[in-house]
Amino acid sequence: MKDYKDQVSDEAITQESAQFAALMDRAIFAAGMTRMRSILLPIIEEKEKELNVTDYLLESQHRVINAIPECELHGNRCIPNAVEWINKQLANQKDAIGFAEWIAGCMYERIIDKVGEEYKAVGWSCGDDEILTTQELYELYLKQKA
Repeated sequence: MKDYKDQVSDEAITQESAQFAALMDRAIFAAGMTRMRSILLPIIEEKEKELNVTDYLLESQHRVINAIPECELHGNRCIPNAVEWINKQLANQKDAIGFAEWIAGCMYERIIDKVGEEYKAVGWSCGDDEILTTQELYELYLKQKA
């Protein structure tokens, strides 16, 4: 029996080796890509989630900024103006809560009258004959607060 090398030419062996090497290269590349995909895919998915959260926060921030009156100098995206406006609103809210607590503490009652088919608030009373408007009552609150 003849040796395999004697039956096949050197050129055929070289061509077969090149094909085998190319197949191996593709297999190694495919395995590497599969491995890389298995490593990178969870990272990419996590980054996509983070990006979605960031987009949502940015959209929410723009909604808030756009709801605040524009800065005369810088327009509607002025953060210092927004912070100042929000702080002013919080101060007004605290004052309104203080006013409401003061009204309750002073035993003022809301006077409501039927006007036509509707009931309307006409003022505030503390049991005496004097009826104060909300503005008058608020001014009294500010005087006593000062």
